[in-house]
Amino acid sequence: MSRVDKLRSLSIFRGGLAATFEISGGVGQPIRATATEPGPEMVESLVSVLRPLILPSGGTSLGRVFNLCHFRLNDSDLRRRLDDVRAAWKHAQTTGVLKLVINDEHWRPEVVADRIINAYYAHDDAEKRRRLRELGGIETMLTRTVFIGYLTQSANAAVQVAVIVRAGLRDGRFS
Repeated sequence: MSRVDKLRSLSIFRGGLAATFEISGGVGQPIRATATEPGPEMVESLVSVLRPLILPSGGTSLGRVFNLCHFRLNDSDLRRRLDDVRAAWKHAQTTGVLKLVINDEHWRPEVVADRIINAYYAHDDAEKRRRLRELGGIETMLTRTVFIGYLTQSANAAVQVAVIVRAGLRDGRFS
């Protein structure tokens, strides 16, 4: 089974990632912030399948697949669809669901993902873990919201690319 097929079979992907961040309050009342996200086991299973696809280097990285397909696809409609998916994924890496600036540093979604994955899931990077633990409560909630949003958008991009590749292979649209 391909990595994308594994991704699609995960219950977290089929049911949606459902991360939310809410700020509420009223005049003269304290501001309250709440966040929800999938359970840790669900996120960990998604990260383990998705990680090779979002790494900047590697044989199955989305960046490499985009490049190979762009140069090998000989169908303008499929190439246009691929370019649309790539543009959306680049937006997910740099901007995502919200712009998060902490201490004058833009915590782009790809940076947030790198820090969280390497601090908690793939490695035990003490420096990245320290930076994450220094965040306040609201910043931590926002960081997790950005992370889940990035995973969602990356998973969607991977599935969309797989659909394009399969259609191209089926119809002989690669040179």
